[in-house]
Amino acid sequence: MGKKKSRKIVEATTEILKELGANLMDANFVGTPDRYERAYREFVWSEEKKCKEIEKIFKAIFPDTYDGVVTCGPIYVTTLCPHHLLPVKLRAVIAYLPDGRVIGASKLVRIIDVCSKGMMLQEKLTRDVADVLMKSLKPKGVAVTLDGSHDCMTTRGVKQDRCIFRNRVLRGAFLDDSALRTEFLFDSLFTLLMGRD
Repeated sequence: MGKKKSRKIVEATTEILKELGANLMDANFVGTPDRYERAYREFVWSEEKKCKEIEKIFKAIFPDTYDGVVTCGPIYVTTLCPHHLLPVKLRAVIAYLPDGRVIGASKLVRIIDVCSKGMMLQEKLTRDVADVLMKSLKPKGVAVTLDGSHDCMTTRGVKQDRCIFRNRVLRGAFLDDSALRTEFLFDSLFTLLMGRD
């Protein structure tokens, strides 16, 4: 998005604040539309920008004969709910079974961070992370678990501040091999429990 569109976001935010009864002369609201626009740019990236970042991430692939499961988590990210444009705070566990190649450890964190930049359902994000790993790393299998705390449920509506929404996606060996699947289920549960605040 260019500066013209940025201006539109700032102007629209100003109108929304006025409609909500905010006193735009109050010192607390001076600059709020600009801050809002910058904040949402951190949350929402274009598909083109996301694809470029994913390409950079997968330059850090290394040959290796390791044949066990690689697990990373909990990874903390925030995305936006497309229904209310409110934050969804997520904890992820990602695992893959290498097939002669591994990826740098921090890159697993970066993958979910980049994939989360948008307004999307938690289900879509879970699938996107698994699909990106399968396509670009070409492992024997991928497993992704996402636990989400949705502000649209915790701060409004049903107001369930302890309710967790969980998704899991299994690809390749994790889908086909029940022992591997069980290992991941226990491993991800343990990882998420150990990472609790």
